[in-house]
Amino acid sequence: MSVIEGLVFRQTPGSVLILTVLLLLVLYFLSSRKAFHEHKKEPPGPRGLPLLGNLLQLDLHRPHNTLCELSKEYGSVFTVYFGPMKVLVLAGYKTVKQALVNHADEFGGRYIFPASVDVSQQHGILFSNGENWKEMRRFALSNLRDFGMGKKTAEEKILEECHYLIEVFEKHKGQPFDTTRPMNHAASNIISSIVYGSRFEYSDPQFKAMVARANENIRIVGTASIQLYNIFPWLGKWMKTVKHLRKNVALQVNAFRDLIHQLKTTLNPQMCSCLIDSFLIRKQNDEDSCDTDSLYHEKNLIQVVGNLFAAGTDTTATTLRWALLFMAKYPQIQCKKNIHSISCCIQLNILSFDFDICCPTTFYVVVIKVQEELSRELGGRQVRVEDRKKLPYTDAIIHETQRLASILPVSIPHITTQDVTLQGFFIRKGKLGGCAPVAPVATGDMPGAETPGHSSVSSSFGRAAIGNPHSGKVLSSIVRSDPTSDTNGTIVYPLLTSVLHDESEWETPNTFNPAHFLDMHGKFVKTDAFMPFSAGMYGIHISTFQMNWIDTKINGLHFEIVQGRRVCLGESLARMELFLFFTSLLQRFRFTPPPGVTEEELDLTPAVGFTLNPSPHQLCATSHV
Repeated sequence: MSVIEGLVFRQTPGSVLILTVLLLLVLYFLSSRKAFHEHKKEPPGPRGLPLLGNLLQLDLHRPHNTLCELSKEYGSVFTVYFGPMKVLVLAGYKTVKQALVNHADEFGGRYIFPASVDVSQQHGILFSNGENWKEMRRFALSNLRDFGMGKKTAEEKILEECHYLIEVFEKHKGQPFDTTRPMNHAASNIISSIVYGSRFEYSDPQFKAMVARANENIRIVGTASIQLYNIFPWLGKWMKTVKHLRKNVALQVNAFRDLIHQLKTTLNPQMCSCLIDSFLIRKQNDEDSCDTDSLYHEKNLIQVVGNLFAAGTDTTATTLRWALLFMAKYPQIQCKKNIHSISCCIQLNILSFDFDICCPTTFYVVVIKVQEELSRELGGRQVRVEDRKKLPYTDAIIHETQRLASILPVSIPHITTQDVTLQGFFIRKGKLGGCAPVAPVATGDMPGAETPGHSSVSSSFGRAAIGNPHSGKVLSSIVRSDPTSDTNGTIVYPLLTSVLHDESEWETPNTFNPAHFLDMHGKFVKTDAFMPFSAGMYGIHISTFQMNWIDTKINGLHFEIVQGRRVCLGESLARMELFLFFTSLLQRFRFTPPPGVTEEELDLTPAVGFTLNPSPHQLCATSHV
């Protein structure tokens, strides 16, 4: 106070100058704040606490539930604080589409959070940015296509795997069993046949361990403790969950490296038979040409393999488990149902609920149960991909399973790459990457990690088993900057579950209703709001894109794919798998709850994880062939 009094009452030239400067600074600050809020309005959101932000308001086990509730109060574009981290949440179909499609470049960055660095070290596809991401994504997409995705060869691989899966189900002879492991193994073998060039036996111990670790890691990443670690990375050194995640990663890297080395020892550049072969050939060519900046190195190969293996297993297997659970929960879907002729106002009893449809004219509503449709259209023959158009109700069941289960409730976090205005709100450019430094992660440093050196590789794998003499540390530590240091950065959470349950897009958003994908004539219909994994081309009409294009050809058809968008690489393969696995199983079995458990008692509450899996349960698969 004495300083201010001195400046005011002792008006020396120096004090007048200081007062003038201070006054101008205050006026500038006030005017700039006013101008910013007038012309660059920021999204609203709940008021947070210092350091903690809105953590006390969030359910860290199921944050998507809290975010959906907040969207009802603050709208489809709002801000929350995960501790000191400012996060932009996008909710609802129109908003998510506008951001991820219309502004694909601006929202196309990947936020690199601490757990993702532990998993990938910013290599591979899922958790990388810039040239590395572009090149690895381009390579993976091209080779997935070359080795079967969208082609007849992929169909044959899936149908072959269907026979192995059916054999496992038949061994239980109608007794209750957990579908998790066989579903995971079947789905994993499809991506393995493309990546490694061969499937594994379900009994193979190395294969079982790799699948189990991949699924456990996905579950761990969705736990509350990892959410806290992502917000406060310095907590990691005391967290058992983080240590367990790093141990799993080290074991997984060792397993992938063993298989890669096995393929490398038998590599024939004239007979490229899988994705790994293709990568190794490109790596050797770059080394021969002395390309020191090549992105085709072992770390990227291991992470590309890991990304495809985990994503290719979890999403398909989880969706199939939900589908079979819904079949047991709603037995009417599996049984015969007549075709009704209805006029004006009708009531459909498709499942365990009723809903009304009123219309001005007479029309036919086709309510055909899955097994009747399969029997009528296919008889006893093996289903094929081209049969999809003959099986609209079956197709609708699969899509409705994906919609209601919403296994990826929140997309992997994005980050803005440019300043952008969305629905009148100003969104600042983000900073690609960044977490606090952590200790180096290396296979030899992990408690319980496999000892580098000669290790046995499964004899069920396609090529001859061979030891791995390499013992280098695969995962290198990297210097990571604090994500909160860039206070202007904008992390983005696209809330996919809000799209799949958008009341303005779906008639009964919270109920299992296959009619969402059927027209009044019982024909299958697509809808733009169907985004089970991201705002990809399947859910958005191509005509809405206003971006730069990359031309590519898939299965002889010409498509245009938007450059820079985070679209699921294997979506077409996943759709083929879901259709062929589901129809093959329903042709053979009827799924029911275990004895003593009613349909109503089957729990549809998802388990905690990054993806939403069904809670532990058992089903009976009774053969009706």
